[in-house]
Amino acid sequence: MNPKAVLALFLALPLMALGHGGEDHGDGPKNASKPMAPGQGIYFPKEAQFLLGVRTEPIGRRRLEARLMVPGKVVPRTDRYVAIFPPLSGRLLASGDRLPLVGEKVSKGQVLAVVQQSLSAPEMAQLAAERIKAEAAVGQANASMLQARRDLERLRSLSRVVASKEIQKAELAAKVAEQEVSRALRATLGEQVEPPKSLFAVLDSSVLWVEASVFVDDIGRIDEARSALVHVSAYQDRYFPAKLFNLGQTVDEATRAVKAIFDLANPEAKLRPGMFAEVAIGAGDNREMLAVPDAAVVEREGRKVVYVHTGPEEFFAREVVLGERDGPYWAVQQGLQAGDRAVTVGTYELRSAEEGR
Repeated sequence: MNPKAVLALFLALPLMALGHGGEDHGDGPKNASKPMAPGQGIYFPKEAQFLLGVRTEPIGRRRLEARLMVPGKVVPRTDRYVAIFPPLSGRLLASGDRLPLVGEKVSKGQVLAVVQQSLSAPEMAQLAAERIKAEAAVGQANASMLQARRDLERLRSLSRVVASKEIQKAELAAKVAEQEVSRALRATLGEQVEPPKSLFAVLDSSVLWVEASVFVDDIGRIDEARSALVHVSAYQDRYFPAKLFNLGQTVDEATRAVKAIFDLANPEAKLRPGMFAEVAIGAGDNREMLAVPDAAVVEREGRKVVYVHTGPEEFFAREVVLGERDGPYWAVQQGLQAGDRAVTVGTYELRSAEEGR
């Protein structure tokens, strides 16, 4: 038989619920060929687990640190970011065959452009009109980019229920919008430039800052904090370590928050200025406790649920009570015990099987 036909036939089979009343959970053909009666458990064949890439992780004790979760934003370090302005008024020319492109790497001592002084009055008038048009294009491009980012963040927050194609489409739209802004902001060959106008911005992104907003009532919790974990929605399973650079001494009257700045190494260039982040600031109380991966926790009707692998083809949904979160792990207060195997990949499929029984 054609292997593709076998796969199609298998995927068409319904996933069934099962009871948990002393059934045989062995690997023999009896258990594999006869789905169990509907009940609280979920029957999920081994073949489906393999094809869908279901993964589990044993629940155990870990050393976790209580953390304060606050919003933040990735920004350039002020000592690793510089705006370049023309030294005089004139026409912008390339130093080689073209101007540097946005995002292109440059080196120390490299000539980025040449400013040639001399323009007639009609040329000045024409360039002034073009500048007005360019400023309007920048405003429109910025508005489109902000809307695309909002749409992307909303879809990412619904990643468990929204098709991955929709998220990919939103990511592409956001990227295109950012490129439009870059094109609108770039200086162009032959343009009349003035000293107050920035031509280029040069950034060393190997080290960035994360600006976190800490509400004034929480300052006491992080007085001794020296580190944090930074999480951005673009990398669901990554937590980037950061070190405290400065804790602000003034309170913003509008937000009632204090700014905490953290140094963030970025050798892989994964993070980019402008990204919104969740900052988990170390708040002490480092101790060992039962922990479950964040990837295993599912939100369902206001409750937190973890799918536990209890037999070769058997899973149960356990409602859990969680404590503090430390990066990719939650402290478990109730609902799980050491040795349980929590599903970390495949929770969406299990939930669909459970709801469809």
